[in-house]
Amino acid sequence: MGITDPFIDSLHKRRALVLPLSHRAESQRGAGILEPIVSVLIIAIALSASLNLFSISSRSRQKAYQRTALLASVDANLAEIRDQASRLTCCSGQCTIGIPSGIAPGSSSVCATADRNDDRYFFPQRDNPATTFPFTNTTEAREPYAVDQLCASQANLVVAPLKQAINAASTGSLATPTGTTRTVGDLPGNALQISYAETSTGAVLRVERIVPPVVNYCP
Repeated sequence: MGITDPFIDSLHKRRALVLPLSHRAESQRGAGILEPIVSVLIIAIALSASLNLFSISSRSRQKAYQRTALLASVDANLAEIRDQASRLTCCSGQCTIGIPSGIAPGSSSVCATADRNDDRYFFPQRDNPATTFPFTNTTEAREPYAVDQLCASQANLVVAPLKQAINAASTGSLATPTGTTRTVGDLPGNALQISYAETSTGAVLRVERIVPPVVNYCP
């Protein structure tokens, strides 16, 4: 058994104490490096989630704005259609939007007035003896009876001019609103069904039933 030098033995003991402290310091340094990295990752994930939610919210607001704008244009279009419907008259023996040119409204005329707020605007007030040929789509040359036949037709002949005008409009306030698809269909009793859908999605925006005032004067 050898003799142990007290100085060497003391060095070994100090080394034994220093080594664990050194390892702990290295571990602490490693943990100190990881903590900022983890914090940055957490912040990045939180920011990414926030930006994603903001983007979704922004798109939702944009879609809501676009839909509101489309509905406003549909309402304006329907208002114009209703205005045209209120001008529909059959006072001349045939149904037209507005009194036909060449007919001067008056007490001696089949069209008594040009005022659509007057009940006489819509229906013939007398028979014109000068009319000798049957009106289109009727067997009658007498205006009141010709309109009775138009009213009784299952082909919705009274509202046919209004339907034609709506479908023919390519510009102006009567034209199909931008961004929408409009469909005009017949309903029983001389009524029209106007349907609007969003062009990009096909989603239905509005369905309205239009009955022109003149129909109320059909027998």
